[in-house]
Amino acid sequence: MAKRASVAGINMDRRSSRPHNMLSRQHQWGSSHHSHTGHSGHSGHHPQHMSVWHSQSSMHWSSMSIDQQEEDSEVMTQLYELNKDADDTLEFVLGVTEIVSTTGPFIFIIIAIGVFEVMAISAGVKYLEDCPVAPNIPIFLFVGGCVGLLKAIYTLHTVMKQRRHPESGEAVFTQASRGTRRIIDTALNLFLCVWQLAGTVWTLQVWCPNFHPPLHDPDNWCPKALYVFAIVEINVFFGLFVLCVLFNVGLAVCYNYTTIFEG
Repeated sequence: MAKRASVAGINMDRRSSRPHNMLSRQHQWGSSHHSHTGHSGHSGHHPQHMSVWHSQSSMHWSSMSIDQQEEDSEVMTQLYELNKDADDTLEFVLGVTEIVSTTGPFIFIIIAIGVFEVMAISAGVKYLEDCPVAPNIPIFLFVGGCVGLLKAIYTLHTVMKQRRHPESGEAVFTQASRGTRRIIDTALNLFLCVWQLAGTVWTLQVWCPNFHPPLHDPDNWCPKALYVFAIVEINVFFGLFVLCVLFNVGLAVCYNYTTIFEG
């Protein structure tokens, strides 16, 4: 009887503790649920963070747009003043070229040309001894790429120096340095033009060669990647040359026969 009473007491204790355990578990579940709800509520703030990010990004682009508008306005003001001060067409065209060469789009073009010249150097080195039908083509790309990259770096250095001192313009260079700069510019441009003509002749002499060595004539071939890149390089050079000529002719026509730059 004593044992039964003891067992019954234990069972009663267990039964009485069940509601407490259930309440404890409910409390724990409620805390956990509240915690998860809090986390989801915290994640609910993400749209606010995204809206703040979008707002900051839109402000950044707006400031960039304002800066671009200010630069465009300043360029047009310089063109109006140049139109008043220029004595002849040649002075006006050269002055416009000097002004445009400090703008953002021109800098982007120079950087793109520099990257292209690096690709030309890489192609020339890679296929230096792999084009037996026209061994001058990889040399043409390598040498032209080196000189073209030097020209791009030199031009970019000059432009960035002028952009750091926009109020001075050409005055950032001394009289002697301006003369030296013109000599270097002329020498690089002359070499690039002559070298480009030579490379064009070397490339077109073997129009559409074999892209794989034939069995009966293993030296009569040139890698397709090299030859196609040489053709692209020729087209890019003459395309830019034609655009520059048309740009200068257009400036001369506008200066003499229109009132576009009179403000």
